[in-house]
Amino acid sequence: MKNSKNLSFIIGSLVVGTLTGVALGILFAPRKGRKTRNRLARRVHKIAQGIKRKMNAEERVLIDQPEELYDFAGG
Repeated sequence: MKNSKNLSFIIGSLVVGTLTGVALGILFAPRKGRKTRNRLARRVHKIAQGIKRKMNAEERVLIDQPEELYDFAGG
């Protein structure tokens, strides 16, 4: 129980720290607001596409897994 609380605290702290860093980075960016927003939007889109690809790959693995288990069990 104590370990899960510590892990939650650590993860929460990392998230807050990351968001604070991003906010400060955007505030003090040397580029104009529009350029910064466009650059940020492109990066977020790129990250989202990568996550989507990984999720699709995991989905295919999970869909195929019952067949593999059935074959392994001698079905």
